[in-house]
Amino acid sequence: MTFIRNLIFGLLCFGSCSMAWAAKTPIIIDNDMAIDDWVAMLYLLHHPDAQVLGVTVTGAGEAHCEPGAQHAVNLVDVTPHKGIPVACGPEEPMDGFHQFPAPWREGADTFYGVSLPVSPRKPEKQSAPDLLISLLERSEAPVRLVVLGNATNVALALRKAPQIKKRIERIHFMGGSVWAGGNIIVPNFTDQYKNKSAEWNILIDPIAARDVLESGVPVTLVSLDGTNHVKVLPADAVAMKKAAKSAGAKFFSRILDKTKWFIDSGEYYFWDALTAAVALHPEYCTSQDLPLEVVVAYSDKTNGVPLPAFSKVRWDGKERRNFDPYFTGQTILSDRGAMTRVCVAADAKTFKQDLIRTINLF
Repeated sequence: MTFIRNLIFGLLCFGSCSMAWAAKTPIIIDNDMAIDDWVAMLYLLHHPDAQVLGVTVTGAGEAHCEPGAQHAVNLVDVTPHKGIPVACGPEEPMDGFHQFPAPWREGADTFYGVSLPVSPRKPEKQSAPDLLISLLERSEAPVRLVVLGNATNVALALRKAPQIKKRIERIHFMGGSVWAGGNIIVPNFTDQYKNKSAEWNILIDPIAARDVLESGVPVTLVSLDGTNHVKVLPADAVAMKKAAKSAGAKFFSRILDKTKWFIDSGEYYFWDALTAAVALHPEYCTSQDLPLEVVVAYSDKTNGVPLPAFSKVRWDGKERRNFDPYFTGQTILSDRGAMTRVCVAADAKTFKQDLIRTINLF
């Protein structure tokens, strides 16, 4: 009787179920495991329309490789995508000496003191760029890359295996600012910085960002122009904590408790979560196609802080050089720029409602 029932179900389900699976969008998440990445990951890992193939972590972003990659595994394994591969990339950007402030990196490395069940799995031994290449080459359908940190992993993968470009449907990249001004100078953390127009993800590795925009792959840049519409408000934290049912949502509720100071500062936005949502719901953004150039300039001048102990030789064997502290990393309109779809405004209400609903789906 059980066999007959299962056979009937299978016959009835064949068309609709296979269509439902085919309708899922293949996605790879590339991120730096900062506070805003965690809820963005949860959104995609819980979304019924997303088939997340893997997660790559940049070691040159907020989290360092070892804790960041393991935290990514732990986060993945409390979601419906449990078991997908995670790998980390280089601990240094492609050039220059830019890095996030040490207190931010410590918070990312420790989940701000909030624990998750430790998965028995470990990150993959292969590098993040190599995992990106293998996942793209194995995918039967074009993949959407969701890039939520500095784009070092993606740029290195594109340089190593340019043939993967045809396997990428679109890159959704959180970064840059066209008209909104920058977010580099944060009171009591980076007051000494001189760049008033750049955004952190692009500042950390402007070479990688330039590579991505000029790759020829369609790019949607979710810039500060768009993300400034989705500030994390105290009311958002209350709503997220009240609705929390899934393990991931409960985890992020504890993060919100630990980082109330960030919300109260008025400096916290759903940067990466909006980018993740736009990868599946482009209607959440008002977008414009604009010719953008990433400024890359070199100088002996610095931001007045000690340079990190990066290797003197870059990934390609050339000498590592210091970027100009005033202009490098800015995204400017230019006749030489690559045509880029830029999110310049966002439907905050619809996005936030969808975010809370989706991270609680099982």
